Amino acid sequence: MEIPIVNFEGYTLEESNISSEDLQKLCNSLKTAFTNVGFVYLKNTGITQHEVNEVMNISKEFFDLPAEMKLPLSRSTYSDPNHGWVSLERERLNPQRPGDLKEAFNTRLLQSDIKWPENVPGFREKQVSFFMRCKDLSLKVLKLMGRSLGLDPDVFVSAHKCIGTDKNGTTLRTLYYPPVQSDHAKEGQLRCGEHSDYGSITLLFQSPEGGLEVLSRSGEYISAPYIPGTALLNIADLMQRWTSDVFISAIHRVPLPPPGNSNTRQSLAFFVHPDDEVLITCCDGSNKYPPINSVDYLMERFKESYGRQTQDSSTSSSIQEFASSHRSASPGPSSSSQPLSSISASTRSSSCRSPDVDWADNFNIPWKKFPEELIQFLERGKRPSPQMRREMVRIVVCDMMQKSLHISKRHTTVVAKNIVAKYPKSLQDVVTGDMIGSGYDSLVKELQNRIENTKHSTTAKMRKRKLHTESDTDEMPPEKTAAIQDTYGCIKWDLKFLPLGETAESQQGSREKLQSLFKLNAPNQDLIKQLTRATFYTQRKDINNGKEIKYLLEDWPFLFDEIGMAIHFEELTGVSLKETFIRNVDLTGERLLNYMKTVAVAKSKRFLQAVAKIQLMRGEHTGSSEDVMEMVLLLLSYFDEKKDVMFSYVEDTCLAGEVQMDQVPLTPTIIVCGQSCYSARRWMLSVDRIIVQDSIPSFISALCLMFGSFYCFNIHYPAGLASTLEFLQRCFFSINPEKGTKVEKTRTSCLHVNNRVLTLIQDLSEWRTQ
Repeated sequence: MEIPIVNFEGYTLEESNISSEDLQKLCNSLKTAFTNVGFVYLKNTGITQHEVNEVMNISKEFFDLPAEMKLPLSRSTYSDPNHGWVSLERERLNPQRPGDLKEAFNTRLLQSDIKWPENVPGFREKQVSFFMRCKDLSLKVLKLMGRSLGLDPDVFVSAHKCIGTDKNGTTLRTLYYPPVQSDHAKEGQLRCGEHSDYGSITLLFQSPEGGLEVLSRSGEYISAPYIPGTALLNIADLMQRWTSDVFISAIHRVPLPPPGNSNTRQSLAFFVHPDDEVLITCCDGSNKYPPINSVDYLMERFKESYGRQTQDSSTSSSIQEFASSHRSASPGPSSSSQPLSSISASTRSSSCRSPDVDWADNFNIPWKKFPEELIQFLERGKRPSPQMRREMVRIVVCDMMQKSLHISKRHTTVVAKNIVAKYPKSLQDVVTGDMIGSGYDSLVKELQNRIENTKHSTTAKMRKRKLHTESDTDEMPPEKTAAIQDTYGCIKWDLKFLPLGETAESQQGSREKLQSLFKLNAPNQDLIKQLTRATFYTQRKDINNGKEIKYLLEDWPFLFDEIGMAIHFEELTGVSLKETFIRNVDLTGERLLNYMKTVAVAKSKRFLQAVAKIQLMRGEHTGSSEDVMEMVLLLLSYFDEKKDVMFSYVEDTCLAGEVQMDQVPLTPTIIVCGQSCYSARRWMLSVDRIIVQDSIPSFISALCLMFGSFYCFNIHYPAGLASTLEFLQRCFFSINPEKGTKVEKTRTSCLHVNNRVLTLIQDLSEWRTQ
C-alpha cells in the first residue's frame, strides 16, 4: 500500500476556481485516503518548496546555536507550556522507548513582545508567516473534510476559529534530527518514537532525507518519502474520534538511519487543534465516544509525551504490543503500561546462613496490615504519598521488632529488597518523572531511621555499638578498590579489542591527524568527531595505564576540548554530557531552585543566610547560565561543602600562565576569571594543577568539562564535594549506578546512594509546588 497523492490544483491558497464536479472528486479522493490510510500527499497547494526551504534554513541557524544560547528559550520559560525550544531526547512520543533523538522549536505564541532567538535575525517573522500560510491551508482542508462526509462544510471549520490565539492549541513545530550512528544509540531508541498525533489534522513538510514511516492497516510500516512541492497531511486522534472512526489516525515513526548514514533530517509540522473550549462529540450523532473537551484531551496527551518513565528491558515486545493495540477502531494510540520488573531477592545457601539472618530471610512482609489505599497505589504502580510510605515503614518495623530487638542493616537490607521486589515501579526514586534510583537504598534508610527512633523512645540509654562498615569497597586490595571507583557508572571503561578494521598503526595515524587538526583555526568538526570516536580504544588505554595529564594533553589535545570530551564521555558512560545536563536543567532546575528558596531555607538558619548572600551576589543578572550558577552554589551551601574545592578565582584579565597553581586543588577545578561566577565572562579548567582549557566561554560548558573530567580521567570525587557532585551526577547527568561510589575512600561507610543526596532527592521528589 502506498500513500495517495491528491492534486489541489484549482483549490489552492491563491484560488478556488474549481467546478462543483471537480470539487466533489477532490472530496471523494480525500475521504478515500483518510478512510484507508489516514495519510495523503497534497500537491499544488499554494505553499511552495521555496517557502518551506526558507523556514528550514532559518530554523537550522537556530538549532546550530550552542545549547546554552537555546536554553533561555525552553518551553518551561514561557507562559504557554507548548511554546519554545525542546532539547534533544526531552520528548518520548512512545513512552516505552528512550527519549527521541530530535530537538524542536514550537511556535504557539505569535506576538512579538515575547522572547525570540536574538542571534537569528528574521526567525520570528519566518515562523509566524509560515504559521499563517499553514493555517489558511488547514481551514480549506477542514471544509473539504466536512463536505466529504455529507455534513455542513463548516462543521469542522467553525471549531477552529481561534487558531493563532491563546484560545487554540494549534502549533507549528520546526524539528531537527542531528546526525546519529545507529550503533551508538540507546537500546530501542528512535529518532521519533511510534505515535499518533493528538488533534484534528497535521500538515508535514520533510527535508529531502525523508525517513518517515506509517503503520498500515496490515500491520506493516510503509515509507512516506520526501516528494518536492507537496504537503503530507494526516488525520489525528481527535478527528478519528469526532468522525466515529470513519477517518483513521495512523501510527507513524522516524527510525534510525541505516548504518553509515550520518545525514541530518529536518521537518516542519503544523499540528491543528480545535479551539480550547470545543466539546468533541461524534458528528454522526452516535454515542460511540463520550463527549470530551478539546483542551483537556490535549493537556493529557502532552503529559504522556513529556513525562519520563523507566525503560523496561523487553523493549521490542513492548513496542510490538504498543503498535498492535492501535486498531483502526480506537480513538488513538493505546500505549499499554510497562510490565513490572521481576526482581528476586538474593538467595543464600542454607549452610552459610546464621540464625541471626534466618528470620529476615523468612520474614513475612505484613501486606495484609497495609491500609487499603496504600495497597491500591502499590498494585497500580503508583507512587504512594509520603504519609502512606511512612505508615508502611511503621507497620513493617513493628513486625520486624517482634522478631528481634537486635536489627542490623543486614536485616533491613533483606526486608527492603523483598518489598521493592514486589512493587518496583511504585517504590523507585523519581524526580520530575525521571527515575534516579531503584528505591531500595531509600527504603533501607527509612527502615533504619524508624528502628533507631523506636529504640530511642523505648530505651533509657543506648549501648555504644562497635562500628561496622558495609561499604562496597571494604576488605578489598587497593587496586581493586580503585577499579571499582574508576569504573563506577561506566559502560566501556576498558576495551579488550581494537575496533574492527583498526590496527595500532591506524590508531597512531588518527592520533597524529587529530594533533594536526588542533593546530588549525577552524578545523573540520565532523572529522574531529569521527577520529575521536575511532581512537577511543587507544585513549582509554593511555588513561587506564596511568599516563599523566600533561602527556595526555600533548597526545590527545581534543580530549580536553568540548567536542572531544563529549564524545569520549558518551562512549565511556553512554550519556551525552552537555545535552543531558541541559535537558535535565530544563526539566528539574527551576523546581530545585524553588525548593531551595521556599522549603530548604525554613529548615536551617545557616542555609537561609547562604541563600541571601548568593542572591545578593547575583543581583540583577538573569539568564539560564546564571540560574545554573545559583543552582550549583545553593547545592554547595545546602550540603555545607567547600566552594574552593570546585572554584578558584583569579582576575578577569588573568592568563593561564599567571594562575598560582599551588593554590588550586589537584582535582578538576573551574578557574573563574572574575570576582564571582556572575561577574565572570571567561572560565578556565584545571586538572592535576595543569590548565587544560584557558578560555571557556560559558559557565555551563565549564561545569560540564569539569564534571566530565572526573569520569574521563579516572578521578575520584574529593570528599569536600562528595554530595554536590553525586547529586549533579544522578539528577542532572543521569548516571545512576546502584552500587559503588566515586568518592575518594574514607573510613566512613555509606549506602550506595550518599545519605545526604538521598534525603534531598526524596524531599524534592515528594515536594509539590503550591
